Amino acid sequence: MYKRQITGASNIPYSESNSWQQANVDYFKLERVTDKDNLAFGKPVEASGSQPNFGAENAVDEDEDTRWGSGEIGDKGYFIIDLEKLYEIEKVSIMFEKAYPDDFQILVSRDKVNWTVARTVRGFKTTDTDKLKYESDGVCLGKARYVKVRCIKMAYHDKMSIRDIRVYGTAVKGELSDLSVGKDVKVSSSDNGATTSNPKNAVDGKDDTRWAAPKKDANPWYQIDLGKQCAIDSVDLKFERAYAKSFKIQISDDGKTWTDYRTVTNWTEPGDADEIQKDAYYANLELGNSIHMDNVKTRYVRLYTDEKVRGGSWGLSLYEFEVWGKETDKTDYWTNQSKKNYGIYPISALQDTEKAGMIDSSLVQDDVIGTGDTYDVVYEANKDLYFYVNPRELYYDCLLYTSDAADDLLCVDLGGRRII
Repeated sequence: MYKRQITGASNIPYSESNSWQQANVDYFKLERVTDKDNLAFGKPVEASGSQPNFGAENAVDEDEDTRWGSGEIGDKGYFIIDLEKLYEIEKVSIMFEKAYPDDFQILVSRDKVNWTVARTVRGFKTTDTDKLKYESDGVCLGKARYVKVRCIKMAYHDKMSIRDIRVYGTAVKGELSDLSVGKDVKVSSSDNGATTSNPKNAVDGKDDTRWAAPKKDANPWYQIDLGKQCAIDSVDLKFERAYAKSFKIQISDDGKTWTDYRTVTNWTEPGDADEIQKDAYYANLELGNSIHMDNVKTRYVRLYTDEKVRGGSWGLSLYEFEVWGKETDKTDYWTNQSKKNYGIYPISALQDTEKAGMIDSSLVQDDVIGTGDTYDVVYEANKDLYFYVNPRELYYDCLLYTSDAADDLLCVDLGGRRII
């Protein structure tokens, strides 16, 4: 979008009478006005090749008159945006050119290795003929750094083309973490598969392990004990394709009396009972459902399944059951850092924050390094230096300067191009 700025009128000479006449002359300039909430603008992209003059960068320039055209046909077409840090993705907006897909998926990832299907769109149609716009429903798509559009079937032409893609969301707050990792769990039952029988697989922080309940279990449930009362920001469920079609997220203070916090019914967006069997589009992918919890305080969280997508034909399987929040009784360094809740913290010793939660304030040696900041310290021989990085996907540069002196100078620059 461009903004026109008028600077006024002017007097000009009139040649026939050799006199000055006043005339209204508009002087204007065009200023680029970007969508300040669009996380995708100008970010690094990757795609399934590009047609001549239709490069991938055109899809993130906020100009609807430029476009990207895939170099690959049909379901080989894809487009990836690197948001460069972790966000809670709330909405994705895509404007296709008339070479648009009938069926497509929106996937999200934190590492560009393990992908979660956030939306599956089928029979996409609009009344427009060239600038065809899709917008997700506003329900959270999950926590991710990468967003991917994947073609399943083309509606018109054989190569997908995107004019504009925008991503909206908020940076994941530094004080939040996945509280479920390594916690005690209980389940209704487990199947006897060598790789899926262990309920702990769904809280091990890994996207390549999973737990499964057998098909004979009509209402499988999975319960997490957080160990103490915590303030829950959100729940991220990552199902295998044997997913829960209708389910409840329940909370409890004692693990015995349960309250329904959120009820989801007839959730078939990932694929219905027949569609989900197609290996080409669903095998080895996670199917995500993210739920905001608005800082509800609880100790126990449970997934209770009312209906499985394939009923008694399949069981239920979870890659990860993530519970994002913070402990309510822990004194930590984030208390006085509300405006600096992410960054690099120089610390005196290592701390296992996965177990202990937030960083211990007694370990912090200096102020947080914010975006674009640097931190210089004299590096002493045989002495370790430690930095606490939050979130772990944060970009940074670490430079070591040498001199004639015995000591070296270590410079950490937040906002560089190296990722942890």
